[in-house]
Amino acid sequence: MQNKNQLDIDGINKNIRNDILKFKPKHELGQNFIFDEMILSKIAEACCPVDNQSILEIGSGPGTLTHELVQKGGNVLALEIDESLIHIAKKNLDHNKKATFLCADIMQANISELFDKQLITAPYIAAGNIPYYITQPILQKLLFADPKPTKIILMTQKELGERIVGGKNKESFLSLLVQIYGVAEKIFDVPASAFWPMPKVNSSLIAITPYTENAFEDDFILDLLSIIKIGFSAPRKQIHNVFKMSLDISSSKLVQMLSESNISSKARAQHINLESWVLLTGYFKKEFSVMLSELRNIY
Repeated sequence: MQNKNQLDIDGINKNIRNDILKFKPKHELGQNFIFDEMILSKIAEACCPVDNQSILEIGSGPGTLTHELVQKGGNVLALEIDESLIHIAKKNLDHNKKATFLCADIMQANISELFDKQLITAPYIAAGNIPYYITQPILQKLLFADPKPTKIILMTQKELGERIVGGKNKESFLSLLVQIYGVAEKIFDVPASAFWPMPKVNSSLIAITPYTENAFEDDFILDLLSIIKIGFSAPRKQIHNVFKMSLDISSSKLVQMLSESNISSKARAQHINLESWVLLTGYFKKEFSVMLSELRNIY
């Protein structure tokens, strides 16, 4: 792992060089920062399609991305859980008024209140270099937010990014969850060497564009997610066997439902696309509505 002596000091804003040299990154908060201006500029370009774009930045760190976002014309509300980093970030931006910093944990923050207090305005983009271990909870919070962002741009662990984007025969619970609410794509990869301290894995910048309106009713989504969770509860097993050991349904009925949903009994969960999961959930609602209601409480 890199240490302070391996940090490229020349690439850091001179206003905060001493602060960074004194700062000890907190592993428990997943603190890994990017100082490479070229990478930061590419991230900012993806976040600022128009001038004066409202941006909710999650985990601003020392403000390196915040600085680029402001330079690209963004109006930024930056949430950072570590107050000592907010002090550094404000110096990094020379107290630029286009950036507002709030000491807060995104998982505890009430996004609606940020708008009620006029700290940020809609439409907005959510972006950040976030702790990898809470990527899924943060993503779910943003997808369910009111108002929801027009785009979500996150730096994730590369392997997790691949699970988010999914694709033919590469689906995951996370990729299907995202597909219910929007469209995901990978923008570019970032090597571990671009971060300080250097993590053990490479990263990817992922963009998710939420739908303006949900494609399904809320109750149906709850049922759909319950069925998908069962399917991925034993991802290496054939889907027929997964449902057979989880639910009290005859084998012949299960084969029929899978077939009518365009799902092979021998398929594994990663091979099943969202359309087929939707069809299967529809059959469950029709044939086993009571069981499906009970599954919501379990899954």
